[in-house]
Amino acid sequence: MLGEDTAKVDNLELEMNSESENGAYLVNPPKGALKKLIHAAKLNTSLKTLEGERNQIYSQLSEVDKTKEELTEHIKNLQTEQASLQSESTHFESENQKL
Repeated sequence: MLGEDTAKVDNLELEMNSESENGAYLVNPPKGALKKLIHAAKLNTSLKTLEGERNQIYSQLSEVDKTKEELTEHIKNLQTEQASLQSESTHFESENQKL
């Protein structure tokens, strides 16, 4: 549907340009062309809004990915520390048994 609307906007621009050269629409544009122009302006505004929202979502996804990477690294560090502490605990238990 968006492709159709874009094609309509392109066709309208072609129509307006060719007829503007002839001077036909300079004085009194037809209502159909005005409606098409208004529709094109609304579509343009909608597209810009959607682009802004898309960019905001991309930024949020980037932040989520960064946070995920940081948390994954932190989990790995905690697992390494846990293994080290378990090894130390086993060593101290062994020393305790000897004593």
